Amino acid sequence: MKKITAFGCTSRGQAHRTGLWLLQTEKLETKTVTFTVGTEGLMHIPGDIIKVADIDYAGTNIGGRVLNIDGRNVTLDREIDITANSYFTYINAQAKHQDIKILSANGAEITLDTEPTGLTEYGVWSLTTQRINTQLFRALSVKEQDKGKYTIVALQHEPQKEAIVDNGAIFEPKASSILVVPKVNDIQILTNPDGSIGINADVSGGNGLVKYDVLIYKGDNLFEVRLGLKSPELDLSNLTNGEYLVVIRARNDKGQLLNERTQEFIVDRPPAPTGVRTTGGLGNITLEWDWINDATATEIFAAETDDIQTAKRIAKVTARMYTHEVGAKQVRYYWLRHTRGINVGPFYQQSGLRAESAVDIDEELALLNEKLSQNIINDVIDTALPARNLELIKTVTGLNVNEFAGYNQVHNTTDGKLYTWNGTKYVDNSVDVGKLQIPTKQLTGTLTAQQIGANVIGTQHLGANTITADKMAADSVSTAALQAGAVRASHVAAGELTADKMAIGLGGNLLYNPILRITVMVGVCM
Repeated sequence: MKKITAFGCTSRGQAHRTGLWLLQTEKLETKTVTFTVGTEGLMHIPGDIIKVADIDYAGTNIGGRVLNIDGRNVTLDREIDITANSYFTYINAQAKHQDIKILSANGAEITLDTEPTGLTEYGVWSLTTQRINTQLFRALSVKEQDKGKYTIVALQHEPQKEAIVDNGAIFEPKASSILVVPKVNDIQILTNPDGSIGINADVSGGNGLVKYDVLIYKGDNLFEVRLGLKSPELDLSNLTNGEYLVVIRARNDKGQLLNERTQEFIVDRPPAPTGVRTTGGLGNITLEWDWINDATATEIFAAETDDIQTAKRIAKVTARMYTHEVGAKQVRYYWLRHTRGINVGPFYQQSGLRAESAVDIDEELALLNEKLSQNIINDVIDTALPARNLELIKTVTGLNVNEFAGYNQVHNTTDGKLYTWNGTKYVDNSVDVGKLQIPTKQLTGTLTAQQIGANVIGTQHLGANTITADKMAADSVSTAALQAGAVRASHVAAGELTADKMAIGLGGNLLYNPILRITVMVGVCM
C-alpha cells in the first residue's frame, strides 16, 4: 500500500483522478531506456516524448540512417520487410516527425507515396507496420558525457493513459516486437498428496532461454528465495500457518527482467482427525469422526492393503460420517485427514485403519435356500450308516455284474434280484424253491392251507414222523394241498391225524387211499 498527498486537489473527484492516474502509471509505464546519441541529443530536454526504434528489442530492422535520396526513391542503410499500410518516419526541417506511406520495398530501396521534404542524407528514420510499432518514451534527463555525446534516460510513455483515466477507455496494447517473450500468466497454489504446498505458474511460450526467480514473503519478511530456476515450480513443506505472498519473475539469459506475477495465499492447516471409528455393515463400511466446523472438510483414502502408497481418495465430505459401499465380507484400510481450502492437515495415522463389511443378507438367504433345496438324505445315509458298521443296499436299474458299483449288495429292479459282490463280480442271492429244505423244528407256529401251494408238498419233502398235530391248523389240510399218494402212514405220527385236522370233503380221498390203509368199522346201533 502506498500513500500519497493529493497536493492541489480541491475536490473528491480530483483526488480520485490523482489516485487512478498513479495506478495506471504504475501499470502501463514500467520500462526505462538509457541510450547515447550525438548532436541530435541537443534537440531534447527533459519531458520531451521520444520515439525509440530498438532493433534488438523489436527483432527486426525498424530504424537506421538514410544513405541516398532520389525523389520518391530512398536508399536505406539496411533491408526492411513491410506489410500493407507501412510508413516511413523521419524528422523534417521543422524538427517534427513526418510519416509517409511506403508503396514498395526492394531490399534497402523503398518507394514513397510522396517526396520526403526536409529529409537529408544520414538522417535518422524509423519504420511502422501493422506487425510492429516503435516505442514512445518521456525523457527524464539529458546529460552530456563527452564532447558531442549525450546520454538520455527516458521512461515509457503510454498515450492512451489519459483516455483510460478520464473516459474509462479500454487499454489496447500495441506490438513493439516480433519476438514473443515468455510471460508468467497465472500462479497456482496447490496441495500435494503429502500435504506440502506446491507453487506452479502458467507461462506462455516465447523466444529465448528463460530462468525464474521465486520469492516467498511471510508478512513483511522474506521467508524463502529460489533464484535461477529452470521452471517456475516449487514445493514447500515447512510453511507454518500464516499469510504468504509469492513472487515469480521471468528473466532472459542476460538476466534482464521480462515480467513478473504475484499471488497471495494463506496457510491454515487443520488438526489431525480424532475419534475415528469404523462399523461394518451389510455390504458397506461406515466411518465416523469428531466434528470440527463447517469450513473444514475431510478427505478419505482407501486401499485393499495396509499401504498408503496404493491408497486412493474415495471421498471429500463436510460431514462427520461416510458410508463406503464395498460389498459383502470385504476388508479395507482407511486414512483420514482434514482440509481447509488448499490447506491439508496430517493423516489420522500413518498405518491404515482396518475395517471389514458384514455378509450380504440377500446372498446368504439365497445360498441357504439353495442348500435346503438339495437332496441331502443320500449324503446323510452314506456317512451315518457306515459309521455304525451298517451295510447299505443300493438300488439300480440295470446292473453290470462285472463292475463294482461301490456297494457290496445291489438290488437290480430290472430282474428284481439281489446281488452280492464276491470280490470279482456280483452274484445272484435268490433261492430255488425246489431245492429248499426247511426242518420242521425251525418252523414257529402253524401252516395254513393258504400258505401251502397246490401240490407243492411231496413225499420227497417230508421226513418220517415229521407231521405232528401242533404243526397243522384246524381245517388246514385239503385235497388241493396234497398230491395223490403223497402222504403215507410213515409221514404221520401215531395219533396226530384227527378229524379236526381234516377239511370237510377230504374223507373220500382218505377212506379209499390205499396207502393209508385205514379200516372203517361199521356197527349197528341197537
